[in-house]
Amino acid sequence: NVRCSSRGLVPVTRTLYGSDVIADTFKILLKGEMTAEDRKLGVKANFPITQFSFVSAELDSKGVLTVTFSDPRHNSSGGACRVNILRAQLEATARQFDGVVQVRFMPQDILQP
Repeated sequence: NVRCSSRGLVPVTRTLYGSDVIADTFKILLKGEMTAEDRKLGVKANFPITQFSFVSAELDSKGVLTVTFSDPRHNSSGGACRVNILRAQLEATARQFDGVVQVRFMPQDILQP
């Protein structure tokens, strides 16, 4: 099922002006705002998720990007299809940055089917 995997993702472009591009990118993704062009292309947002928020992103010298979220009510959990597409979106967002070879999400209990 393409919709439940990374094959169903469509890249979107945003212009950022902040000093922490990785953090700003995740914050924009989690807002789930679609432009008129996105809607024209049929892009659908899976975010925002109530009480699911970005906390931090840290890229180490080995290329591991650790992205930490807050999800006090486990609203990022759900069925396998939903969790797979959420995880795929977050991973694709992370992997676009130079130097990222692995992505780790924290805490470990988020994004569970």
